[in-house]
Amino acid sequence: MERASVNRERVGLGKKAFVNEQKAHKQQQSVKSVGEFRQMKQDEFVKKRVRADLRKSQLACHQLDTARGTTKPDEDWFWPVVVSEEEPEEADDQEEEESSTGNVEKLALVTKYLRSTHFYCIWCGTAFEDMEDLDQNCPGDNAEIHD
Repeated sequence: MERASVNRERVGLGKKAFVNEQKAHKQQQSVKSVGEFRQMKQDEFVKKRVRADLRKSQLACHQLDTARGTTKPDEDWFWPVVVSEEEPEEADDQEEEESSTGNVEKLALVTKYLRSTHFYCIWCGTAFEDMEDLDQNCPGDNAEIHD
């Protein structure tokens, strides 16, 4: 005759099955979370890159326009925002607003302006002689093409 086994652990009935189910569920979530995390980080990287390219474009636009004698940009955001010491909080608010309102579109417009008006490519870092020279020697009008 078989002896009855006595559970000497202090856990209730079904506790092990419950713990195993919880572990399996966490593993499934972590797989989803890893994918979501990677996508989130990639999106953050793209936003930072666009913001940096926009800032670089604005600085180049300001420099090239002022060298030509222009005192006011075609669009207010074509030139970088000058932050005074008295109003740093307002500048921070404006930066947050800009990042959520189409920096990609702004970058495309500033890039188009720089290329058509000044024959300048921010990714090549070169001012070309004319549009023909720009078209022949510059790979294109976005960062991915230049990489």
